[in-house]
Amino acid sequence: MAWKDASLSAMAPFLLLGPIAVVAQYCVVRGYRLASLAIVGPVDYAWLVFAALIGFLFFNEIPTMGVLAGAAIIAIGGVVLAVIKPEPEAVSAEDL
Repeated sequence: MAWKDASLSAMAPFLLLGPIAVVAQYCVVRGYRLASLAIVGPVDYAWLVFAALIGFLFFNEIPTMGVLAGAAIIAIGGVVLAVIKPEPEAVSAEDL
């Protein structure tokens, strides 16, 4: 077994991961700045659902009932947050 240098075409996907990760992190931070934490926080847990899906599709991991229940709770929470609109805060005379 001998060391072989990787070609640039083989390294290209790995070299692209850095800038993609930086942009993704920027988008997450920007989302937390623009939206209420009560909305963005629970939606941030959607990565767990996608991690389970990737595990199932690419690594033949069978999700347990706990994983499926958690994914359902996360999905329902995301739908509820998208459908329910918060009531505007009442302005009192003291605030003026």
